[in-house]
Amino acid sequence: MAVTLELDQDAAIVIFELLSRHNEGEGSSLALSSADQCALDQLLGCLERKLVEPLSSNYRETVERARASLLQRFGGS
Repeated sequence: MAVTLELDQDAAIVIFELLSRHNEGEGSSLALSSADQCALDQLLGCLERKLVEPLSSNYRETVERARASLLQRFGGS
């Protein structure tokens, strides 16, 4: 059974970046089981198929704008 999720563009970009960094071994102290990692890999794969921003030359700036937009709209630290 498939599950459909709806994320706005900013959230999708930030989650993609988070999962990409995690897969590269950066910024995560979570101890994940193999099943956890499999689930995260599937989510990352779905985002990779949908997003074009990671291929752009200004990707880093796009990520920073997306983060700022999320914080402005939803708050946070």
